[in-house]
Formats: sequence, C-alpha cells, structure tokens
Amino acid sequence: MPSSPSRAVVLGGGGLTGVAWLTGVLASFQAAGLRTSDADLILGTSAGSVVGAQLAGDRDFERLYRFLGNDRVPARTALLSLYGRLPTPDLETIERFAEAWHMDTPATAETRIAAGALAQQAQTMPERAWVGLIGLFLLMRRWPAPNLGITAVDATDGRIRMFRDTDHVSLRRAVAASAAVPQIFPPVHLDGRPYIDGGTGSVTNADLAAGHDIVLLFVDHNAPKTGAGPLSRATIDGEIERLRAAGTEVILLEPDAPSLEAMGEIGALDPERIQPAAQAGRRQGHAEVARVAAAWRG
Repeated sequence: MPSSPSRAVVLGGGGLTGVAWLTGVLASFQAAGLRTSDADLILGTSAGSVVGAQLAGDRDFERLYRFLGNDRVPARTALLSLYGRLPTPDLETIERFAEAWHMDTPATAETRIAAGALAQQAQTMPERAWVGLIGLFLLMRRWPAPNLGITAVDATDGRIRMFRDTDHVSLRRAVAASAAVPQIFPPVHLDGRPYIDGGTGSVTNADLAAGHDIVLLFVDHNAPKTGAGPLSRATIDGEIERLRAAGTEVILLEPDAPSLEAMGEIGALDPERIQPAAQAGRRQGHAEVARVAAAWRG
C-alpha cells in the first residue's frame, strides 16, 4: 500500500484577534469531524503558538470558542480584567512597530538583531507577568505532543528557532517567547538566552514545514500588499511559492472580508475585538470546512 502523505498545520501570528479567529475556525472544523490535531507537524508562531499548543493537545475547541466568543463566561471576564491592569504600550508605539514590520526590505538576521536590541531596552511588563498571562490562555503546563513546534527569535543573534518537546524548555515560556512582540511585551529567556516573537522573522515561518506533502497554512491577519517585511503579502507568497515548487500542496486559509472587519484595522491587541473575531472565525470555518477537508484528506 502507498504511504499516507505527511501533513503539517502552520498557524501564523495575529495577536489576540488572531487567537480568537483561529479558535473559531478550528471549532467549526472540529465540529464537522475534520481532525488536524494528528498532523505530523503543528507549527505555531506568536498567536499561532497559543492555538497550536491547544491543537496539539487535541483540546475541545468548542469549549475554547465559548471561552473567547461569549462575554458571559466569568473566566474570560477575569482574564481580560487582568490584561487591562498590566502595563501596555501606547498607540504610537504599536503603530511604529507595525510600520517596522511592514517595511520595504525583507527581514534578515540584522533586522532581527536590531528588533531584539530594542526589545531588551524597552520598558514593558515584567517577564514573569507575561509568562503568567500566557499560562492563563494555555491552561496547560506540559508539552502536549511531540508534533508541536513553536518558533521564536534569539534576541541576541537573530536566529530563528523552532522549539520542540525534546528541547526540554517550559511550554509556557516557549509560547510566551513566540508571542513576545518587541517593545510591546518583554523578551523571554529560554536556556538563559532572551527570545522575542517568532514573527520577527516571518509571520508564519512556513519554510520550516518544508518536506511535508500537504501544508494547511493559516494566515490570521490582514497582510499588507506593499513592502517586504515579515508581515507582508510578499513574504507569505514567497513561502507559499517555495513550498509549492518543492512539490508541497498548500491549503491557504486567511480571513475573509467579514472576518477582517471583525478583527479591525489595528485591533490585534484590542481585547474588545476578541469576541467578534472568534465569531467571525467560526462562521468562516463553517463555510470553508468542505474545501479544506477535501484537500487535507487527499
């Protein structure tokens, strides 16, 4: 008998609204019987690392959706209240950061080192508080499965790392590092070295899924069509082209117009956008599941 195709799920970064949108989509997929948790690789970057850990743990996404998509859930209210009490950057800082990631030139080791230097100098919430907040989102401590990969960037040398369970680092710290947006959240130390957001290199890091027959790629933000920075359309399209050139079938899923409206122009870190983003993701997941399932199952 021919061997089954190898499959990877790649979950990109998109802030709080990205977590919510991905959760809504995957809740619809799970409800329709589409299992992606048994992929050979589940690769998460930034927001995608939070959701990727849940997916690798084969969590009940309907329950997770209710947590994010229903404002009457007490735990959600308590979490957002805590988030609101922590030090957060002003809008000007967020806009400057967004402009840097939408830059005209591609991300390189030098640009990642520069981002890491700025991140280590910035005044943000304490590292311990950031790791604790991520822990509240994860609701798990141990690596859920060996197929989970989490990306982060070494703030000192600019190297992109994919952490696995065999690296023996804390799951919460690895996810917190992957989601540590420079100048907004603090660098997180793993094995004594500071790490920043995996999206500093690429919002998806889809090149790390090379070699798999099928890649389900989630792009959970509005990728700008100009520039060549790590959030740009050019970077994402380049990764897709390289995967397809190597013979990989890429199934692309990104927010449609109603989902983008629900997520907002610069609402990635806005708690008020979580509920509408989750609801939009669930609606879009219901609409897309047949297409995705046909390709995923080969």
